[in-house]
Amino acid sequence: MDLIIFYLPMAVLGVPLLVFVSVAALNLLYQFWVHTRHIPKLGWFEGFFVTPSNHRAHHAQNALYMDRNYGGVFIIWDRLFGSFQEEDDNEPVIFGVTTPLASWNPLWANVQFYVQLWEDARRAESKWDKLRIWFMRTGWRPADVAARYPTSKA
Repeated sequence: MDLIIFYLPMAVLGVPLLVFVSVAALNLLYQFWVHTRHIPKLGWFEGFFVTPSNHRAHHAQNALYMDRNYGGVFIIWDRLFGSFQEEDDNEPVIFGVTTPLASWNPLWANVQFYVQLWEDARRAESKWDKLRIWFMRTGWRPADVAARYPTSKA
């Protein structure tokens, strides 16, 4: 999905293929290095760019870190829009999702939450809730749906 959102405008604007491929490759390389636990906090660099430290918070299931640090390269946007959360040395990051996966199938693991959203949207009585579910915070469900269809948190 992010390929469409971030790269389609480049194609539509007629960006040369070499530039297009170069940007995609550099972005992929950048994303690779932020997914490590072996690099500590990086001082002033943390204020402007996504680093391993603030990206760890993005992948956490801790309440402190939930729905934070969306940036892919620049953390400035998260700071401006109030979604930034620094990694707290007193609360270690716990990686993962808040509800267990329903399968070990890697394809299903990537779509099961969208299927759950779709089912909840379909079951919601309010048209407003049917729309809102796609834009609310992680774990939000319409009250009527949550009451009739509880989810397991094993």
